[in-house]
Amino acid sequence: MLRKSVLVSLSALILALPGHSETLQDALATAFQTNPSLDVQRVELGIAREQLNQARGARAPTVDLSASGGYESLDSNQPIAFNVGDRPIASAQLQATLPLYTGGRISAGIDRAQAGIQAANAQFDGAAQDLVLSVVTAYVDVIRDREAISIRANSVALLEEQLRAATDRFEVGFATRTDVKQAEARLQGAKASFSGAEAQLEASLSVFEVFVGAAAGALEPVPDAPDIPDAYEAALQSALAGNPDLIALRQAEKAAEQAVRSAKGESKPSLSLV
Repeated sequence: MLRKSVLVSLSALILALPGHSETLQDALATAFQTNPSLDVQRVELGIAREQLNQARGARAPTVDLSASGGYESLDSNQPIAFNVGDRPIASAQLQATLPLYTGGRISAGIDRAQAGIQAANAQFDGAAQDLVLSVVTAYVDVIRDREAISIRANSVALLEEQLRAATDRFEVGFATRTDVKQAEARLQGAKASFSGAEAQLEASLSVFEVFVGAAAGALEPVPDAPDIPDAYEAALQSALAGNPDLIALRQAEKAAEQAVRSAKGESKPSLSLV
């Protein structure tokens, strides 16, 4: 009966898979389109670019337009008076201001915004690398756990045959009751391993769907791993130079330095053309 249930479980698993095979590249492409963490980083990058536009806009002239209007009534007791009576009044003023010197505040603001863009780019790259690692891990885990279920199912089927053979030998006197009990124990252990493999697969499928944003289909084998540096020192130098988290921190430091420069510029005189 267990062998039948095992085969039913495997059949249900196979029928649940889509008809087409999914590659690791397909899973990564889907994850990059649907992952909310990357969407947040894209928004942060857009904010950083808008801040640069605002910083550059501080160099442009500003135009102020003001106007006022009203109604006045003038009266006089003089026998001869001019400009008396009721009349509307209105005035308007247009003023353009172009900054000529701001003590370095504008250039510091631009440099700060540019460093912010570089930091946002690095943070996006870091989030993308984390997502790639998570997707690859989840992808491989699903393949591993599906193979484990297949192996466990074959083991259960084999032990069922061994138990049947031990029972037949016991009935004709060629085996002892101990042999039968040992075969039953091995079968029960295989059943427990199969149930554990099923639970592990369900967990891996859930993790896959969390990171990829879609259920796992029939997964193709993973491609060969990329080449890695031959020596530890080479790997360390590559990590120090290209790690996106370190790049983001360096750019954040530059942005902080420019913020200090801008604050110092507040104490300097400014000159504008009006």
